[in-house]
Amino acid sequence: MYSVLIVDDERFMREGIAKILPWAQLNVGRVDTADSGMTALKKMEEHMPDLVITDIEMQHIDGLSLIQQMNQCNPEMRIIVLTGHDDFAYVQQCCRMEVQDYLLKPVDEEKLAEAVDKQIQEIGRKRTEQVKKQVIDRVHGYRELVFREQIFREYLASGKRTQEIHQALAEAGYLPGEELLVALLTTEGNPGEEWEDKKELLDFSVKSACVERVETGRDGLVFQDQEGALVFLLFEGEEHCQPKVLMDEIWKLLQDEYDLAISIYYGESLASFLEIKKSYQLLRMQWKQDTDDVVSLAKKYIKEHLGENLSVTELAAQYYLSVAYFSKLFKKTVGVGCNYYIFEKRMEKAKQLLSGKKQRVSQVAGEIGYNDVNYFSLSFKKYTGLSPAEYQEQQLNNTEDTKK
Repeated sequence: MYSVLIVDDERFMREGIAKILPWAQLNVGRVDTADSGMTALKKMEEHMPDLVITDIEMQHIDGLSLIQQMNQCNPEMRIIVLTGHDDFAYVQQCCRMEVQDYLLKPVDEEKLAEAVDKQIQEIGRKRTEQVKKQVIDRVHGYRELVFREQIFREYLASGKRTQEIHQALAEAGYLPGEELLVALLTTEGNPGEEWEDKKELLDFSVKSACVERVETGRDGLVFQDQEGALVFLLFEGEEHCQPKVLMDEIWKLLQDEYDLAISIYYGESLASFLEIKKSYQLLRMQWKQDTDDVVSLAKKYIKEHLGENLSVTELAAQYYLSVAYFSKLFKKTVGVGCNYYIFEKRMEKAKQLLSGKKQRVSQVAGEIGYNDVNYFSLSFKKYTGLSPAEYQEQQLNNTEDTKK
């Protein structure tokens, strides 16, 4: 639905137009009126109309002056002029000011409705064209980003395509002789529930926000590496935003918008773009060391708390990670899933307890976190092929045979 502002110092004229035209049929959802040019300009500050119907002869600000100021405020706004003068000079002046239609008073209701409909149709057509252009530009821009990302990934993997890397940097605002800095941003945090099952959409949204902030200001460029981390190539010239100031802005933006736990790693200032790969590799090593530390801490916690109610959800929360990310990280580092690792450690601890002094099976089950003895017995037999009692008996017999 569109909006219309009617400007006329004659009350019966502006209110008559506001009441008499079939606005709903014309796809107009809002109709405002103003009794002078000054009032019209104030109303435009509150709400910019799509179409203005204005008289030319008014006090304080005449219609032509109003049209000039309205065009300055919004060149896209459509204007229909109403006048009592059948004067060719007026018509010429209105044409020069890009007025879309010119009607003589007294205004014929049908002709005015036709004029409004024509302008509304034209507004709709232009908006449709604009939306199509935006979609085409976005698709084109997205394709360019994907292609550029492929080039940078290949460069980081093999060191090839340096000429294309230099060209991409130059197009982004990099000047010869400027220093640049590599930064790595990871989002290992626990996003809100609305993003829990939309990881790809979240990654795309975060990347888009970073690209917009960095590349709009020509302060660097951003791409995603093979592991999903965002790589920032930031320019350090005087005309650019300082890298760490810029990254602080991005950190706050992502915190506020997505509530993510974000890690940012900074490389050293580089004298040449040819050093990007080495700087990136050092940052990847630092990131890997930090993630390895998380898994080491988790393994230590599991060992010390086997008798408690352990869960992947609890462990992930301790390190402020999402369950999905923690599980993926743990399996990638250890080679098995976290749940199976806990199960395996409990079974090995049970074997150790059943091999020592004779204990009741229920006591062993409790010491490794099983409240249900039957469930423990089934789990133990699945792991060893023997029930806890059979395994304990076997170990006792082995010990006696050793003594003989």
